Amino acid sequence: KVIVIAEDNDSYSAKEPLDFDPGDPPPLKPPVNVQEKMLLCGWRCDIRDVLEMLDKIVVKGSEAHIMTHYLAPELRNQSLLEDGLDVNTLKNLKVIHHFGNTSVRRKLAALPIAEFTACMIFADEAFQ
Repeated sequence: KVIVIAEDNDSYSAKEPLDFDPGDPPPLKPPVNVQEKMLLCGWRCDIRDVLEMLDKIVVKGSEAHIMTHYLAPELRNQSLLEDGLDVNTLKNLKVIHHFGNTSVRRKLAALPIAEFTACMIFADEAFQ
């Protein structure tokens, strides 16, 4: 049984099915795994979880560049370690720290913006 919704009872009529050959599907291409170079703007309270997840899904040799003015670069790895992440144990991801307020254009201009394959913008922990 087929139920048809139409404008009125004479605006639709059943026809013979068309003989249609959709052709061959396009060839499947294997996914291309490329190294990522990501810019992370800001410092979240759960940045450790973000870095651990990224390490699981990126290709070996990928980089996460973190820029924030919330915490000095020399204190960030220690802060991550206190939260349970030793950045030296990451298998695929290298963490690189930059200092600066990401809302200041000249601070961002000092980075190789054109080289980044992705950008994530977080609210700094101090402002959450």
